[in-house]
Amino acid sequence: MGRFQTVYFLSAVLAGANTGPLFSLGINNNSAREFGRESYRLEEAPGNANDRDDHFYLAGTYPDPIGVVDEDEPLDNFERTLTSSDPRIVVHFNLTQAQATNTGLMSFTVDFIWSRASVNGEDAPFENVVEISVNGKPASFTTTPFESYTTFNGFFSTENLDRVTGANTIELRRTGTTPGTWVALDRFEVSLDPRGFEDQDGDQLPRSWEVQNLLSDDKPADAEGDIDGDTLTARQEFQLGTNPRSQSILLLPNYSSGSDLRVGTILSELSLISATFTTLPPPMPLILPPCPSDF
Repeated sequence: MGRFQTVYFLSAVLAGANTGPLFSLGINNNSAREFGRESYRLEEAPGNANDRDDHFYLAGTYPDPIGVVDEDEPLDNFERTLTSSDPRIVVHFNLTQAQATNTGLMSFTVDFIWSRASVNGEDAPFENVVEISVNGKPASFTTTPFESYTTFNGFFSTENLDRVTGANTIELRRTGTTPGTWVALDRFEVSLDPRGFEDQDGDQLPRSWEVQNLLSDDKPADAEGDIDGDTLTARQEFQLGTNPRSQSILLLPNYSSGSDLRVGTILSELSLISATFTTLPPPMPLILPPCPSDF
């Protein structure tokens, strides 16, 4: 892959009015300068809220021996790279009772910049794969293989992630198998809509999708409507990953609920909208070409 690619996973923009930032680490400047140097070693949990290690603490209350953290750790305590010998960074954060739901939609942007591999002092071929997991659960999201300068935007459901009122974690872990490799972070941002996957009216359309498409989560009948006149109901458009307000012209693969792979359509304005009520299988990426402003 070349420089400055952005990978959107279909529905990465699925967000509603209740979406709010959990944290934003780093500056969108294609530099890791604001972060600290990597240690090249694994530090066990819970780490230290005052030192640079694998565990980065945001303000909140945590189990002993951490206790109360009055303010976010300085960015210099956030290790700038994921390496073969030190492949993870764990962000510790608090959730309120209203945020710690089974129906939430967690969205993220993770921006990787330079990467390199060195074997016996010589540059070597490499690739990176990074997983995102919450509270030590199996990965909720796994990137496609990449080299350098790639931004991933995606989302996942909070169902079965054991979110609790108080202390929670989200982990970035490099799982690429090439040795002697490191990849640097430019920024890592996470947002949460605690009600994103609610379905108040029982029409099999999640609230976030209905809000984004100007439908109502109080009116089950709108799932049977065909707003754009393309013969597909709103429910069918959701299952196919298409826009219920624009007739479709371009075929792309997409996932519906569960592990059922469907072939859906993406419309002319490239609206990336769909959702799932269960754990997402590995999604299909849409890779946009570099834009001139990136160079």
